[in-house]
Amino acid sequence: MIENQNKGRFISRLLASSFLCGLVALLMGLSSGSVTYGEETADDDDPVRVFSSYYGGSLHECQFNICVTTTDQAGNIYIAGSTNSDDFPLVAPYSSVGSPGNGTDIVVVKLEAGTKNVLYSTYIGQGIPQGIAVDSAGNVTVAGFTGDSNFPTTENAAQDTFMAGVFDGVVFQLSSDGSTLLYSTFLGGTDREQLFDVELDASGNIYVTGWTASSDYPTLDAAQSTFGGNHDTVVTKISASGGLAYSTFLGGENREDGIGLEVDEDGSVIVAGRTASDDFPTTAGALQTVRDSGAGYDATVIKLNPTGELAASTFYGTLRNTAAVDVGLDSSGNIYVLTITEGIIKLNGSLSQLIFQTDLEMASGIDGQGGLVVDSEGIAFVTGWVGSGLDKDVVLAAVGPTGQQLHYQTEGGSNQDFGYSLSLFEGDDGKKTAFITGKTQSNDFPTLNPLQNSLMGVEDLLFIEITNLENLGPDQIFLPLLTK
Repeated sequence: MIENQNKGRFISRLLASSFLCGLVALLMGLSSGSVTYGEETADDDDPVRVFSSYYGGSLHECQFNICVTTTDQAGNIYIAGSTNSDDFPLVAPYSSVGSPGNGTDIVVVKLEAGTKNVLYSTYIGQGIPQGIAVDSAGNVTVAGFTGDSNFPTTENAAQDTFMAGVFDGVVFQLSSDGSTLLYSTFLGGTDREQLFDVELDASGNIYVTGWTASSDYPTLDAAQSTFGGNHDTVVTKISASGGLAYSTFLGGENREDGIGLEVDEDGSVIVAGRTASDDFPTTAGALQTVRDSGAGYDATVIKLNPTGELAASTFYGTLRNTAAVDVGLDSSGNIYVLTITEGIIKLNGSLSQLIFQTDLEMASGIDGQGGLVVDSEGIAFVTGWVGSGLDKDVVLAAVGPTGQQLHYQTEGGSNQDFGYSLSLFEGDDGKKTAFITGKTQSNDFPTLNPLQNSLMGVEDLLFIEITNLENLGPDQIFLPLLTK
């Protein structure tokens, strides 16, 4: 396990001093793994883990390596994941009935701000969730996919019929107390779909992205009305009343995936993903209008205006096969993208300029594993994992608005621990708290004030909360520590 998340701050203070000999010795020791510092080096204002817990039943949680989290305006925490455990821990559930025969079910859990008490924990139906968002009333919206023709839908569904022979996209909204399914719809054609991310605007409209292999995926007022081929990225806006507002393909003759999505205050949509198509639609003046021929996939970043028209679109690639897995915005409309090989890239709002590209000592996955949130100061917080083989640890890193690395810490046990999604709560008092969800296969993950203090199955959901992140100002630099 990689420990001592506060060593970065310790080193930064040494750098501020003139003890060069001591610094050299320290760095040499770190490189050999022989220097450790205990918790006595931590100050009260250092980032610190205040909560970590297992959550699951006797089989598998976070199947297919996806689980997601978000936070509401009061600091309550929402997690969507999957389970095939028939003893998944339930509290005040909307549905207490899971799939027979250890089928895979979507589960949603809400934790109370501060106490981390479970306010509700419920099954929804068969499927895999991949995106989550919450509105100002605490109603949570989840996007994913299902192979269950009996997945529950509501009367105002945009599509109440399961179309696919394999799986369709699905979008549903659950009430703030978890007792009522407020909205639920399929989204799909006669082949296959997956929805990867979801966001809401202030008017209650729902925006989703993902991919489709169906030439008859439902479209409306589309920027691209014709299926490009293989898999296309899709972007769909569902009105607050439940019907389609617009829906479009975005793709070329080979494969595309829409993976991360963000909506700005004007209702413009930014989608990050990947493409293997040379004819993927880009726009004049974009940063990169030609796919890198040396790579299997390039990352893509797309911007749609509030009516769903294509405003800007670019490839982003080098000689390495890459994909974008999450996206965020700062207060100036700049776009931050987490990629699987290029670290974080920051682009201007018109997608015409690269502001920075910063490598990270961290892995993320092409199916949306790994999360990014940009705070009010333009600091990007990200999660993923580090390590190899059966020994992986969760990462929390922070990158400043000019690309400088501000923070790096890891949390883990002796087996595989993954960070898949991240939410950030900024309180009125200026405090910043990150909540990470992922999965663990370690029976010795360090728990703190846990809901569940031991591994129940093969792999459990993993919850981690880290506070004092407000002390990572844009002018501070903390070195990454890899002491394993």
